[in-house]
Amino acid sequence: MQQIALIANRYRLIEQIDSGGFSQIYRALDLKTDREVAVKMLRQEYAKSARHVSRFKKECSIALKLKHPNIVSVSDAGQENGQYFMVMEYIDGRTLKHIISINETLPLQFVVDVSKKLCMALEYAHAKGVIHRDIKPQNVLIDLNGEPHLCDFGIAERVRSEEALQGEEVLGSVHYFSPEQAKGEQVDGRSDIYSLGIMMHEMLTGSVPFEGETSMEIALKHLNEQVPDADAQSAEKVPRSLCRILRKATQKKKSDRYRSAFAMYRDLTRCLEEPDGDYVKLAIKREERAKINEEKRHKKAIAIIVCAAVALAGIVAAIVLCGASVDNKKIFVPNVVNDTLEDAQAVFRERGLVMEITYVFDDTVGEGLVISQEPQAGTSVESTQSVMLTVSQGPELIYMPEVIGLSEEEAKMLLTVEGILRYDIIEEVNPEVPAGYVFAQIPDAEEQVTADDDVVLKVSTGAADAAEQ
Repeated sequence: MQQIALIANRYRLIEQIDSGGFSQIYRALDLKTDREVAVKMLRQEYAKSARHVSRFKKECSIALKLKHPNIVSVSDAGQENGQYFMVMEYIDGRTLKHIISINETLPLQFVVDVSKKLCMALEYAHAKGVIHRDIKPQNVLIDLNGEPHLCDFGIAERVRSEEALQGEEVLGSVHYFSPEQAKGEQVDGRSDIYSLGIMMHEMLTGSVPFEGETSMEIALKHLNEQVPDADAQSAEKVPRSLCRILRKATQKKKSDRYRSAFAMYRDLTRCLEEPDGDYVKLAIKREERAKINEEKRHKKAIAIIVCAAVALAGIVAAIVLCGASVDNKKIFVPNVVNDTLEDAQAVFRERGLVMEITYVFDDTVGEGLVISQEPQAGTSVESTQSVMLTVSQGPELIYMPEVIGLSEEEAKMLLTVEGILRYDIIEEVNPEVPAGYVFAQIPDAEEQVTADDDVVLKVSTGAADAAEQ
């Protein structure tokens, strides 16, 4: 079968600009609009493979639904004389992989700017129910203005907001895919976040974190080894906050990563202005927590020994001088549950008790109030024994995402992802905004809210005459 020079009697092929395993991409001219476009065509040898045709059609179907400034848009797709094609916007630029290969380490500001925009592109795709599953620098195009464009949704999947992918074949690029992809387990938006973290590591250091002689060896490293600290491998000083962002994004357990791409975007907006900030919250693993507790116990034991030695010397002197006898001092633990931390500290100081405090978010107990204590009130402890207090930080604050410009369904999905479950939809006539799309929101994007705060979205019903019909 000869290559067709004119597709759909509209797109004239000019030159081949890229070639992948299953497809070829051409720069072409759209004769109808007189604009340059890119035409992706399934290789002829795979045109009779039902599996490859199905995957190509799926990519077309997904890509046609995605309209975001940092996602390569697809405007047309079809088949002509047995050749499957899709028409995409033409990006005059290079792949991010090409840029890394030439420059090795990339400037911090560039890395952060590109990553922030890719986060928002992923947030949009995830809100649409699309998981990319193959985030890598080869699938990011950088145009002449430095803008990133995510492309190649060839192995992406559409999922409903409440489900994840499971039982699919292991797909993706081994240097970038997540531990759950390596094991063929459930995949969701946090899998894309892991791959983005690996790609950021490569932008900062010039190399991927894990190498091996075989794909299996690399996959095992994704499963078992912590991603190395980028600051230790980069020629440029990487801020502590950015290192923590990468560490959180590339945690082995999905539950320990950012819960959404928007949450990662939020931290990226702060990392260069607050390079030493502690706003990136990392999960403490069981073995790390055990080590911390052991260190605390060790320090406490040393303190107790020192204090005991001093006390013993005093006691011996007292016995020698006064003939007094001494018993171990026991202190009854008071009830401080529902007290403020300040009041609890005053009571403990008065009784000579030692406390250790753990802070947690709580939607029902006010900020600064004691939720629980261990041991419980009424028990007696030695003066050197600590009483554990759990203190409320109040409800967890959530940053309101930007939903203006999204459809009502997309906006609801994004709010749910961010943990905002209560919201009101107000429909209003707005001739400048298509029906069904959000044109205003309360509160504004980036404002802090709780899961129970009132959130209002205004959704257009279109022009007044259309609304009356």
